[in-house]
Amino acid sequence: MVIGSALAGPAEQAESAAAAFFTGGALVLVGSLLAGYGLVAGGLGKERQAASARSGDKGPTRLSLGRLAWRYARRRPTRSWLTASLVACATFAIVAVALGRGEIGGGTAARDSGTGGFALIGESPVPLAADPGTPAGRRAMKFADGTESAMAGARIYSLRVKGGDDTSCLNLSRPSEPQVAGAPAGLIRRGGFSFAAVERSGVEEAARNPWLVLTEKRADGSVPAFGDEASVRWILHSGLGEMVTVMGPRGPVRLRIVGLLKGSLWQHELVISEEAFVSHFGAQGGYREFLVETDAGRTPQVSSALVDELGDLGFRVESAQDALGRYAGVQSAYLSAFQTLGWLGLVLGTFGVVAVLLRNVVERRGELALMMAVGFGRAQVSRLVVTETMGLVAAGMAVGFMGGLVAMAPQVAHSGGGVSWAWLAASLLAVLAVSWLACEAATRRVVGESLLEALRSE
Repeated sequence: MVIGSALAGPAEQAESAAAAFFTGGALVLVGSLLAGYGLVAGGLGKERQAASARSGDKGPTRLSLGRLAWRYARRRPTRSWLTASLVACATFAIVAVALGRGEIGGGTAARDSGTGGFALIGESPVPLAADPGTPAGRRAMKFADGTESAMAGARIYSLRVKGGDDTSCLNLSRPSEPQVAGAPAGLIRRGGFSFAAVERSGVEEAARNPWLVLTEKRADGSVPAFGDEASVRWILHSGLGEMVTVMGPRGPVRLRIVGLLKGSLWQHELVISEEAFVSHFGAQGGYREFLVETDAGRTPQVSSALVDELGDLGFRVESAQDALGRYAGVQSAYLSAFQTLGWLGLVLGTFGVVAVLLRNVVERRGELALMMAVGFGRAQVSRLVVTETMGLVAAGMAVGFMGGLVAMAPQVAHSGGGVSWAWLAASLLAVLAVSWLACEAATRRVVGESLLEALRSE
């Protein structure tokens, strides 16, 4: 039932699926902890009954240190369960955040990545009346002949922009009206970028190129628009199929979110077709945003040529991967904060385990002294106590890891090799080693003390 809950949710809406999986992961965590408590608390009575039934026929049962440690853990079921639960919850938080970070990065040069395959992104504070992406536009702006040769093979897509609030995570205030950009027909035909979800469309070729959805005419008069998934969901508090209203020269314009881009360059604005843009917002005096597609080896030359020709107008150009990396850096900072809290919880959980261990040893000093009196060595007694405690720690970490893995299954499937499994495994093993060392040191200190008084009390 837990796994069924994790797999529930609309498949076409990534945010619904992610929420369903995270809920499923939490249910796996809680269900496993409750099952563990039932095993620890309920198993002791059954074992005692079985032992009583065997005592009349057979001699004493031979116990290993592991089995003896398991029996001791069952003597205080609530205490043992709380120890494992604390470690499990902290591990769940660490694993969930670590797996979520696998998706975040600066992007690649692939067309279906967050950069859309573009090498450079430019911005002009002053609208350019001519399109620098066409030879006629460059001639109108009197580009030098050397610039034309330097830009050979490069393709520039120029976008008109209606001013508004930045909708990315770089904006600390809540936007009242988002910025809107008009994608030219060439960019729509080209396509590119990665999509988290796209609304179904009547355009036949939209299955191969989702950008064609922007050209669809809506019966309700709304304008199809794309937005970055994170910005639409967390900054605009909207979603796929919902409306966002912006003001145009002739009154309000309703933008319908028909596509959600995944970790893209469009986090600071919404995108519509240039045809719809001019129809509702006018030409806005020219072009202000520019996406440049060129070979990696010619990127510095093209960047220098654009700055040389348009720098006097305040034109700025930067690597598309660097621009995307700024957004990823903010998201990574937030996740790092949550991960730090998770590590703090795990560290506190380790101290809690040691505190529980010390209390158990103090309460059982008489029993431990009696064990040593009948032939157990100090090393065996110490190993018994450490085995009991570390079994609870390992069980808690296993439950937390399993729950976190289920919770972030969609992200793991999407990011593929982006997850640093080696780092995550090394971190958890390091915590396990530190817990073992702390338990070993605490146990040896207590068991190493004189147990004569405790033995006399027995």
